Amino acid sequence: MSREQIIKDFRELYIGKNPEKLEKEYYQKKKKEMFLLIIAAILIVILCVINDWQKSTLEDNKILRKDMESGKDEISLQVKGTDGEWKDLFLVLYPKEYSESELEVLFTEACEKLPDLIRNENDNLDKVVSDLDLIQEIKGYPFTLSWESPDSEIMDTLGQLVSSQEEVDKRMELTVTFQYDNWEKTYHLPVHIIVQSEKDFMYSLEESIKEQEKSTREQKEFYLPDVVQNESVQWRYPPGNTAIVLGILFSVMLPFISSQKDKEIHNQAGKRMEQLQESFPEFISKLILLMEAGMNIRGAVFWIAEDYQKKQIKEKNYLYEELMYICRQMKNGLSEKEAYDLLGKRCNLTCYKKLSGLLIQHLVKGGSSVLGTLREESQKAGEEQKRQIQKKGEEMGTKLLFPMIIMLGIVMVFIMVPALFSFQV
Repeated sequence: MSREQIIKDFRELYIGKNPEKLEKEYYQKKKKEMFLLIIAAILIVILCVINDWQKSTLEDNKILRKDMESGKDEISLQVKGTDGEWKDLFLVLYPKEYSESELEVLFTEACEKLPDLIRNENDNLDKVVSDLDLIQEIKGYPFTLSWESPDSEIMDTLGQLVSSQEEVDKRMELTVTFQYDNWEKTYHLPVHIIVQSEKDFMYSLEESIKEQEKSTREQKEFYLPDVVQNESVQWRYPPGNTAIVLGILFSVMLPFISSQKDKEIHNQAGKRMEQLQESFPEFISKLILLMEAGMNIRGAVFWIAEDYQKKQIKEKNYLYEELMYICRQMKNGLSEKEAYDLLGKRCNLTCYKKLSGLLIQHLVKGGSSVLGTLREESQKAGEEQKRQIQKKGEEMGTKLLFPMIIMLGIVMVFIMVPALFSFQV
């Protein structure tokens, strides 16, 4: 893109700023960014070269085999012979194979670690009160593990306790088989499973409460037991759902309330525009009346704003609030021409923009024709107001149509029901 085009774009985008200066700053910043990008690219390339060189170097021509879990390793190599040329070579490297003695050492180590690996949430295997995690492999060891439970009615081969209606207090041995290729060895792991029946506990609790309630019927207070089956218990009322219901209600209502607030602000803005439109005929009539009485435009505008301020009307009128604003601005040094232009822009309606143009034109050119023009605008504003009132009446009639249909249905019911009953008689 050419520099002339850049300058043109800056002139359109940044109003009131020097486009040549912006173009100069833009290219300076661009050069710095490009310089930093080039430096960063060079550093990345250098790091990649160093990394590739380090990876390509074989220390003592040694390659480490992967473990059994990863399987075989396919490696691309290059070799340089007596001719001095590097040639490509593809090597398939299988995992390390363990000897009988190595497997025995690893087996002993794995058996020592096994209780901590499978206890899951239990403190130890001497008191198993929840499920065990009977793992199928141990990280760092080449074995595959398979499990057997001596009593499948208490614990399955995955280590999960089978639900029972009776208490369980049993010592048994889990059998785990370590496998590696054709090598296989078993290990017996003692566990102590303790499961208390929830049904028996609740049954005892209910019976205890029934007996205590029966024996204390002559007393005003009833005390719940603190201890059941040598276990301390705590009591509370079931938590209510009020918080949940309110939480759901609030989560639904808050977005709705937020959107309603936005809608309310938008509606307020719409009402402001409607009020400005409705207030225009009254304002221009007052302006004409005061100018005919001998006031100039500035004096008439100030008189209308001060009259509104003296009356202290509770309901805000946006037009007169705007007049008070431009009067304050004129007192602070804003020119009359700029004030009328500001009024047209802030009201942002065609009638006010046209009025603003007429007042500014009168200030610039002078003459007495402005009164005639204002009378014409007043007449047009009155006709427009009549059309708006007629339009609102038609809209109101449409809105009342549905309630009128409902009322008609109710009247028909009152008429038809007695008539039907009279026919039956």
